[in-house]
Amino acid sequence: MIEKGSCDDLDRDVATKYTKLEEKIQSLWDKYMGNEVTTSHFLKSVSRLYGPSNNMTADLVVGLSGE
Repeated sequence: MIEKGSCDDLDRDVATKYTKLEEKIQSLWDKYMGNEVTTSHFLKSVSRLYGPSNNMTADLVVGLSGE
């Protein structure tokens, strides 16, 4: 059984990660709207934020290894 404190900690960790993600996306959007970055740079950067982490390979990502 998972204790309530553990669930609260997990919820807090998830919320923190999404807050940081939203801040990065907002920063990129502001740079894009200020013509500091190109559309391609903006889209590639956002896709990297939403993509798998650098330590994952295509074979480890479910659905990409032909499984």
